Amino acid sequence: MSSPSSQEEEGATVRQGATQGTRYAPRIEPPGEIVLNSDRAENYTRFASRWRSYYVLSRLAQEPIEYEKALLLYTIGADAAKVVENSARYRIDESLESILDILRQYCVGERNVVHERYRFNTRVQQLGESFDAFYSKLRALAERCSFDYVAGRDDKPLPADEMLRDRIVLGITDDAVRKKLISQGNSLTLTNAVRMCRSHEVKNTVMKSVAKSEAIDAVRKAS
Repeated sequence: MSSPSSQEEEGATVRQGATQGTRYAPRIEPPGEIVLNSDRAENYTRFASRWRSYYVLSRLAQEPIEYEKALLLYTIGADAAKVVENSARYRIDESLESILDILRQYCVGERNVVHERYRFNTRVQQLGESFDAFYSKLRALAERCSFDYVAGRDDKPLPADEMLRDRIVLGITDDAVRKKLISQGNSLTLTNAVRMCRSHEVKNTVMKSVAKSEAIDAVRKAS
């Protein structure tokens, strides 16, 4: 009798985990290392964004702190790890937040955080600007504000997500959508806010298209 293949064994393991009530984390490769060349600022920004997604999708918060730190130092590559380990700050604070901030300062340089947050907090949706374009600009501004992006170990919302959510509520041009968002109260998450804004925009686009078609038909009938 032939032995089960590795795929069958893996499938059985996944099904067994589901039966026992455990959560199955997808196999996701960590982001590539940070290349410290002339484009290191851009390389760091891209890495930081992908690392945050990887941290959530791989459920890394469930692992011991030492494991998280070792994986991050391994992932960033030998050159970037050397920058971190040679930093005086790292000898005092070895947290994930500290490692990422050391790399940010090395790759991007110091920022006027007060000015960056002023730009973020005064950004509103422009006339004729789509919601996705507005949201994309907000996220880009938030990247420069030094908000806390590292997830807490008690599953609380990320401070950066709350700031983005609040900025959407304050900055969108449609008052009707704003009232709907506010009516959600404390249950309103960034994901829900984005979904509601996109849904409303699509609905408005469809309604305008229908109204335009009806107007054209009316003109043709009159002619």
